[in-house]
Amino acid sequence: TWFYIIMGIVIVCMVLVERIRRTQLGRSLASIRDNEIAAQTLGVNVYKTKVIAFTIAGTLAGLAGGLVAMHNRFVAADLFTFDVSTTYVIMAMLGGVNNTVGVFVGSLLVTMLPEWLRPVQQYLKLAYGIGVILLMIFMPMGLAGMVKSITKRLRRKVEVTVNESNTKA
Repeated sequence: TWFYIIMGIVIVCMVLVERIRRTQLGRSLASIRDNEIAAQTLGVNVYKTKVIAFTIAGTLAGLAGGLVAMHNRFVAADLFTFDVSTTYVIMAMLGGVNNTVGVFVGSLLVTMLPEWLRPVQQYLKLAYGIGVILLMIFMPMGLAGMVKSITKRLRRKVEVTVNESNTKA
């Protein structure tokens, strides 16, 4: 039953985050992320936007912490080790920090990765380290960024072939 409850909450949070991204607040957050001085120059209230972002992040983190506490029926510092924190960062990096669905896919992949690499379990952290280095070199925007760039290239090729066929006809 926990799976369905948590999956429902995850979907609601994903929809909420995507809706926020498409509002003026989301555009303000993106502009502050990209260049704070330019955003301020364009009239974005940086302080207010950061306070709102902190409130949203705190709310989502509090919800996640409450779910962890309810699931485990206790809370201890042992639950939040460096390895766990690193795993969360890797999940976000793999999926693509700028894409909500990408982060979800990245979390699924990183969750299943230990099972897939069971024969080489003692080298799992080494695989994570090498994977992060390769990810930062070849896919700095994560899987979602890679899919977006491939889609953009395919669209360009299709447009070129359509234009060439139109000029020949």
